[in-house]
Amino acid sequence: MTKAKEVTKKTPAKSKKRTHKHEVNAAIAAYQSPLPPAPVLREYEEVLPGSMERILHMTEKQQIHRHKWELKELDVQLKESFIGRCFAAGVLSCLVGGAFVFGLKGMEYLASCFLGTAALGVIPHFIKGSKKD
Repeated sequence: MTKAKEVTKKTPAKSKKRTHKHEVNAAIAAYQSPLPPAPVLREYEEVLPGSMERILHMTEKQQIHRHKWELKELDVQLKESFIGRCFAAGVLSCLVGGAFVFGLKGMEYLASCFLGTAALGVIPHFIKGSKKD
């Protein structure tokens, strides 16, 4: 005698899925100026009275700050350029002086090497100039 097993297949209850559809509209505005256009400023002023004055003050402070940093950067560049030119003049003087000394001692080969090095270092800068691309 065999016992038959009763197999029942249970199906999970179907859950009710709810779908929600949302529509989102977005707009992006970009300004070339540090200030938004006048209509936008008026809207800010309507929402928060006094905000236009605060925005103008903030923009003025930022401009002053940026100008100070630009002046500092220009000053640093001028100092670096001056220091570089001083070192270049020092190296050039040493090379020409060394060529002169070696020439007086009868070492024309070393004198010509020193003078050639000085000339090869200086001539391209005279041809190109000191302009940066």
